[in-house]
Amino acid sequence: MVEYRIEERLPLVTVPVTVVRGRRDPVATSAFVRRLAAAAADGDVVEVPGAAHLVQWSRPDAVREAVARVRGRSVPC
Repeated sequence: MVEYRIEERLPLVTVPVTVVRGRRDPVATSAFVRRLAAAAADGDVVEVPGAAHLVQWSRPDAVREAVARVRGRSVPC
């Protein structure tokens, strides 16, 4: 994963992107995920209070809500 430079590929993504992190995540810092979201044409950040790195395991409800919101965003044709 360290060698895959996602921040270099995100500008090529043409659909909305939401980066989800746990607010207590020591690996994916707030600054890092904000840079990722900014690299996308339509990027957003969701920070889940009380969650750490594996937010999808500890707070699947919050991740599901984030996915539902991004699904509702308009996509350019």
